[in-house]
Amino acid sequence: MNYWLIVHDTEAFNDGHKPDDSNTIGFEDTTYNVKNIESGDMIVYYLKSEHAIKGIYQVKPKPWAGIKTWDNDNQIDIEHITELLNPIDFTGLIPSLDLFKGLKKWTGAIQGKNAIRKLTGHDFTIIEAHIKKQGANIKKISKVRPKMVSKDGNGIQYPYEQDSWRIIAPDVFIKKMDKSTFLHHGTGIPADIRRFFDVTGLKYGEGKVVSLLHNQLLYNAYFSVDTQPNPRTRLFWHVDFTNLLKKELPSWFSFFENGGKTEDPPLLRFKKIELDMYQLQIIDPKAIEVDAEHEETDCEPVYEGTIKYYYSKVYERNPENRRRAIEIHGLQCLGCGFDFEQFYGDRGAGFIEIHHATPLSNIGEKIEINPATDLVPVCSNCHRIIHRDKQNVLTVEEVRRIIGKKREDNH
Repeated sequence: MNYWLIVHDTEAFNDGHKPDDSNTIGFEDTTYNVKNIESGDMIVYYLKSEHAIKGIYQVKPKPWAGIKTWDNDNQIDIEHITELLNPIDFTGLIPSLDLFKGLKKWTGAIQGKNAIRKLTGHDFTIIEAHIKKQGANIKKISKVRPKMVSKDGNGIQYPYEQDSWRIIAPDVFIKKMDKSTFLHHGTGIPADIRRFFDVTGLKYGEGKVVSLLHNQLLYNAYFSVDTQPNPRTRLFWHVDFTNLLKKELPSWFSFFENGGKTEDPPLLRFKKIELDMYQLQIIDPKAIEVDAEHEETDCEPVYEGTIKYYYSKVYERNPENRRRAIEIHGLQCLGCGFDFEQFYGDRGAGFIEIHHATPLSNIGEKIEINPATDLVPVCSNCHRIIHRDKQNVLTVEEVRRIIGKKREDNH
């Protein structure tokens, strides 16, 4: 399954509507990626003229019926997963999406009358969560988003855990660090998760070179399959990356060197950014607990008519909630993209604030927290701006829109 951002216009969307609530969409013969879309892929439908999202759809099974009166055969059929009554603004999401990273003008990535752009799993998850918060604006949900299905036909429900690994999304992996990670320059890759690293095709004695990106520095590493009767796949890195771990986590290095064991070790967060390149972030549970203790504990009231709501810091300060949120979203601010370690070096390593995005109806209310949608990593500046007016607490999407508009104005 792949994820795609489809750039179209309202007229084309309406022209392709069918009585069964599916749509046919067509593309120019020269549209890049048109031949790569397959049955089961997920589509984010973007209306170019409005800079807005219409909804999420899934590509229907072949053969695609198409519309005979259209000029070409590059057509696919899609069915509704989550469709919106009114399209929602897209520009506020741009700072947090991989698709637009490093671009001076974001519109350059989706130029063309009917462009098709591939999304990472991370980007799709952010867009999907944003759409699901629309409440009454959701027209209909005709089916539950399907689980990812592996090549052997087994359904995968995320997060998916295997041994010391947690698979958050198809391109985000969490590794519980252990003695091997610190002292033996690598870690094992269980058979069930090899496909996420694209190493299922490696044979006995073969290897694959990859790059690990941390704090804008590249480290060389490689996957290797040993020659044992039951061959194991392992990821090895060179001594420079081991020295980095020792430098950033000295107490944990000594802990494992002395034979220590724990159920709550530090974590390595892998995010696939290219076929053979992974962005790595180091998550230290001890640092998370310290940062949580140092945050303010006030609970801010917000009035909507006669109803009082609270944005509680209790859920933000819970170390387990914070760790899960960081596992899912990473350590960069989802408002502006700021990275504390990149800017402050060692002093900022592993630091980010957590914003609880869902208000409580009363101060004593207990709710079940979903770190994927309720807790958002933000920098201190964005967090302050969000809460600056206690009677008008901003959403992260609103902060993104403010930043996006400012960046557009500057260009």
